[in-house]
Parts: sequence; C-alpha cells; structure tokens
Amino acid sequence: MSDRRTLDRDSFIWVAVAVWSSLLPVLPGFPPWLSILLIVVATLGVATGLRGIKLPALLRLPLVMGLAGAAVVSAGAGLSQDTGAALLAAMLASKLLETGSVRDGRSACSFALFALMAGFLRDQGPINLLLALISSILILAALARLARNALHDDRSAPKALPALLAAGRLLLISLPFALVAFLLFPRFPAPLWGAPGPEDRARSGLSDEMSPGDIADMLLDESPALRVSFEGETPPRSALYWRGPVLSDFDGRRWSRLSGSSFGPTAPLEVHGPRYVHEVMQEPTDFRYLIGLDVPVEAPEDARLGRDRTLYSSTRHLGLRRYRVTSVADYVLEPGLDTSARQRNLYVPSDSNPRTRALIEQWRGEDSRPEALIQRALALFNASFHYSLSPPPLARNSVDDFL
Repeated sequence: MSDRRTLDRDSFIWVAVAVWSSLLPVLPGFPPWLSILLIVVATLGVATGLRGIKLPALLRLPLVMGLAGAAVVSAGAGLSQDTGAALLAAMLASKLLETGSVRDGRSACSFALFALMAGFLRDQGPINLLLALISSILILAALARLARNALHDDRSAPKALPALLAAGRLLLISLPFALVAFLLFPRFPAPLWGAPGPEDRARSGLSDEMSPGDIADMLLDESPALRVSFEGETPPRSALYWRGPVLSDFDGRRWSRLSGSSFGPTAPLEVHGPRYVHEVMQEPTDFRYLIGLDVPVEAPEDARLGRDRTLYSSTRHLGLRRYRVTSVADYVLEPGLDTSARQRNLYVPSDSNPRTRALIEQWRGEDSRPEALIQRALALFNASFHYSLSPPPLARNSVDDFL
C-alpha cells in the first residue's frame, strides 16, 4: 500500500465531493464574504485537480495564508470556536489545491470529518443532522475509494451507488456503538477543543453585558431569583417591573453598562405616584447589584444608588441577602435630559449597521418628529417579529441582520 501514489481522476472526484459536502453545512455560519472566498478557493482546487494541475508554491502559499487571515478576521479578535471553525473551513477548502496523492486525499477526508463536528457547534437541528449523515456517507465512500487506489485495485472499485450503499451500511453498523459510547462514556466538564464559545447558549439572569446577536439558544432559569414582601400598599401587577443593571452603552453589537454609571449624582426623578416600601430576599450572585422595584428612591443599608438609579451593594453577596428598598412605580426619569446624557444615549458607532441607519434616515426624511420615528419603529416591530428562544445567530451588523 502506498500513501504517496498519485490520485486517479475518479478518486479525486470522490474526495472533492466529500469536501464540498462537509463545507456546505458550515458556510451559513460565516459572514457572506468569507463564504464566497471559501467557495472560490474550493472551486479553484477542484478545477486544477481535475486537470491534473498543481499550483506552484509561490501562488499557493500566499493564497492559503490570505484565506487563513480572512478566516481569523471574520471571527474577530481572540481565540474562539468561531475562529477555529473558520480556520478549519479555510484549511479544508485550501487542501483541494494540493490534493494529488492518496495521503493528501485522506488528510482532506479527515479535515472534512472535523468540519462536520464544527457545524454542530453552531446548529444541532435536524437539517444539519441530515446533511452531516449524507456527508459522512460520502466521506466513508471516498476513504474506501482511496484504499483501493493505494492498493492498485482500481478494477474492483464499485460504481457510485454500490459504494454509497456500502458506506451507509458501515455507518448503520456503527450507530449501536455510538449509542453505547454516548450513554456510558463519562462527560467532561469542559469541551475537548478548549476554546471559548460565542456564548450562543444564554441563560436568563443578570449580567454586565449582553450580545443578542450571539444568542442562538436561550435557557429559561426558573429557579427563584428573589422574594419580595410589601409593607402596606402593594403596587398593581402592571407595575411589577424590577430594576437591576442598566445596559445603555452600545458598540454596534454588544450592550454593556455605561462607564461611570455606578458613581456620581443620581438621575433626577419626577414622582407622580405613591412610594412602595418592600423587603427583598435576594439569592446569591457574583455581582454587587441589588434588585428593587423600578425605580428605587432610597437605598438600603450598606448600599447606594448609582447615577442610573441602580442599587449597588458595598460588598459582593455570596449568600442569601435581605434588605429593604423604597421605590416609586409612577415616575418620569430625567425629565430634562441634559446635552451630555442625550449624546450618550443617542450615540451609535458610525461603521455599524449601515442598512438600519439608512432606514432611519428615510423615516426621518418623511417625518422628523421623534414621536413619529417611535411610532414607525413600533409598527415595524408589531407587524414583522415574534418572540423566540432559539433565534438564528447574527453577523457583525446584528441589527441589520435582525431587521
């Protein structure tokens, strides 16, 4: 058996089909421009391979390095699952440029199997599962063809349909072993790949920041967060909104707390209703935030009101905490918004979400009154959207993709 034997045309076609079948399920998770680059490079690899042409290293190396750099840029800074998946897809597409031997073909099929696993990091739905099963059959059939190629046994190579049926039988035989391994093999507390995920599986609760475009699966945590008892009058159910951390800083994708919001004078408040005194028993958290009826006007002991009227504890409360808060439910926060506060809350990065900005400018041209803009936005939301705990992941311009 010779791994260095040159691939014949039929074997290369099997490898190319296997590579393409594993690339297709992962392409929708990448930015469109990267997907186009991957398709172009993979197509170039197929075209040169079918003609028996091997690009010179002076052309192949810059092309591969450029594609790898594009993959890293597409996933943003830092090491993440998205970065690894993009690099794996780039290597897989580039592998076709140099697939000329049996060993190269086996390497390409191995990369293809890893690409299938990378696809499941983003989507575990039935469509992706079906595509992965089809791709697995094609990869197994390609590996069987490569084994015959290495043994110089080309005459006994079956036609396409018998080869696929044989690969399907192998996959079917392996299912009981996979089931046993799934049930009996111990689970690791952390993923084997070790890279942080995009936090696409979120859990309801408190956090310092939120990136809605990264959430693909919301888990509802129904464990009690706090227990409240009111002294005297109880507010109506329609007023039972609770104030925690206020996320008012937006960078085009991620919402976070405004720098300095925990210090300085509290925002002015115009009160129109009664005060509600309530005792809160809050479960342990890793934060200093305390929760109170929206909006607090008096902080409990060992706590203070921030500029955005968020309650901050002087220490982290790692155990159950009981405190007393006074709040009002009928109010106008910052009735006279100063210039700096207005600029902070209206700021949007100029290089993010261009289609959304163009839509707002169109609305502004038709009617520039703030009330009219709000009504147009509410009409769009009420007519075109619905709530979901499993939204599709969004690219860098998350608001554009959402709309």
